[in-house]
Amino acid sequence: GKTIRGILLDIITRDADKVFSFDDSAGTYADITAAVQDETTATAITWDSSDILYIGVGNTDIEEIDRITVYGTVNWGVTGHGVTGEYWNGSAWTALSGFIDETDGFFDMDVGVADFVPKVISFDLPTDMVANSVNSVTLRWIRLRVSVFGSWVSDPQLNRIGVNRFWGLSNTAIDAIENDTDIKPDFDVSFELSRLDLLRILLDQTKSKFIMQENFFKMQVFDTTPAGTDYDYDLGGTHTFFADARERVALVPNEVIVTNVQNNGPADFTQISNSSKDAAEQAQWGVILEIENDVSVIDTNAAFERADNRKVRYQHQRYQGEFSAPINIGLETWDWVGVTDSRLSITTTGRVGRVIREYNQAQGILRDVVTLGTPKWAASLSLNRALTQYKDLSPEVFVGTSPDLPTGSEVTPFFQPIKSGFPPVRPLGHRDPVVNFPPVSRSTGTRPADISRDAFDLDAGPFNLGFPPQRDGYGPRKYNINPETFGSAQKEISVDIIAFMFVLVFVFASAILSRISRSSVLLG
Repeated sequence: GKTIRGILLDIITRDADKVFSFDDSAGTYADITAAVQDETTATAITWDSSDILYIGVGNTDIEEIDRITVYGTVNWGVTGHGVTGEYWNGSAWTALSGFIDETDGFFDMDVGVADFVPKVISFDLPTDMVANSVNSVTLRWIRLRVSVFGSWVSDPQLNRIGVNRFWGLSNTAIDAIENDTDIKPDFDVSFELSRLDLLRILLDQTKSKFIMQENFFKMQVFDTTPAGTDYDYDLGGTHTFFADARERVALVPNEVIVTNVQNNGPADFTQISNSSKDAAEQAQWGVILEIENDVSVIDTNAAFERADNRKVRYQHQRYQGEFSAPINIGLETWDWVGVTDSRLSITTTGRVGRVIREYNQAQGILRDVVTLGTPKWAASLSLNRALTQYKDLSPEVFVGTSPDLPTGSEVTPFFQPIKSGFPPVRPLGHRDPVVNFPPVSRSTGTRPADISRDAFDLDAGPFNLGFPPQRDGYGPRKYNINPETFGSAQKEISVDIIAFMFVLVFVFASAILSRISRSSVLLG
């Protein structure tokens, strides 16, 4: 993988390739493309009976055209108005289905560009849209036509028109994406996603050293291509083990295909795709396929890298069983460990997916129960994840919220699997009690301590993401996730150890007080 200095998220509104204003009474076109790409000035358009606004996009962008974002600062006064949205289906202009116009025909336009709050014209993406020539320019066109007109006071004035609005990710070795509204990020997702879902998805797309821990309240840095293990468990070494139950399970999926559009796209769309596979797994189990749509893929090399990123994550997260060992307070989730049974000459290496640290005062037990890879309950549902599609992100899964899930895959919210097999998060801004102690001194202290924490918030919180959001003029908000921000794994585990020590101190103190109390009774 490439060295990553940071992950930069941008809110991006992509420019249309061409925008024409058509004056029906004069029969003339005005090219306003440059004007509506510069939001610092307002541009008036003719907007009388049967006038039309044409918004055109090229071949590579069509899969993203399910909305038009509009910034305007001057309303037009009109009575009895109406606008129809249409597209070209190869033989005629056809009304767009699911057409919702927040601008009310450019009547309700005063949204304030500086607040970065556009009005949105949304519709269902037509599957039969084809390119045609408008004013001698061949593109795929969405047109907004004045279909009902009464009287007017002034023409509407537009500051900006874009064909979509989405979150963009750059994980290249750069400090920032230029403040360019027509960029091609490495990856983009729907703007409707919550910010926490956004982080989860974006991190899952990269070979970066970031991973979200199971509770989603901490980030951890780990090496995706380790040169050696962090800890080795065997019978004769520093870290022995009591028992192990290792399992060999299929890698699901064992082949990932990334394509810019699947077969149900426009007939004249140029398809780009590539794949990455685990040949050894396919020889054992056959082909278990996952197909991901990503319209930002521009060539086969980019498609392969995206597919290989996902395959590497799946390989690292595969469930390989469990083992118990004397407690090792240095061990934490996502360590790369090896477990060797020298009697059978079997060595298993894998990621630590879960650690249960057990302390039992009565029996004198101090041990770790370690899961290698994704916990088994999530791995058992991985096939559903591989077969499920969620909007354009195939096959991202949001169990319990998506109507597209296979029957039987829904589970309770606190145990929903996602792409990387983790449990879900609590709402943004949620805070737990500071510490939750075991109720009695002789209990087995296996429950995790609830440390005061705030869910990842791109604006604030204990895990500040590099720097506050920036607004360069009217450009996108920017958030930089910097590796140095989160600190080292040692700092993270120190929090866990402190919490665990709180439990130990509480348990021992309770035991001493209990004995003193009992002795006082006997002496009395």
